[in-house]
Amino acid sequence: MLNRHSHRQASPWVMCVLLTLAAAATRADDKSDSVTFQIWSIRATHSDKEISKELEKLADALKKTFKYTGYKLLKTDKTSAELNKSVTSTLPGPYKLTLTPQKRADEKITYKLQITERKGDKDVEKLNTTVAITPERFQLTGGSAYKLEGGDDLIIAISVK
Repeated sequence: MLNRHSHRQASPWVMCVLLTLAAAATRADDKSDSVTFQIWSIRATHSDKEISKELEKLADALKKTFKYTGYKLLKTDKTSAELNKSVTSTLPGPYKLTLTPQKRADEKITYKLQITERKGDKDVEKLNTTVAITPERFQLTGGSAYKLEGGDDLIIAISVK
């Protein structure tokens, strides 16, 4: 009879521990619904061969993809968003970037990528696409369609985690 009574006393304690663990697991799941974006704005040029030190790890991919001779890191931005919630980042020149994480699956993160260009009093869509990428790898976009002051071009490197 003593064992039965002890068992009844332990039951509310066990339930409390289980509820605490379930709440912690829910918080951990909530965290995985958030996606962090690292955004690098890069000036690409044919007028010199200088490559910013911060871009050394990306230099081969930049040269292979875009064929410029020089790459200068202009700006970095780090922002987070919950799934299906958009975040916006101002890019150099007349450009604005909007990112909307859509899902995490199979070691890939899928997000919607939109770039607009300010022309007069209107934002004109330049790009609207969906990207699926392995976390901590860079997606490169931009080039000659994205002109900066002085005739150089804008490249955007985006990584997620």
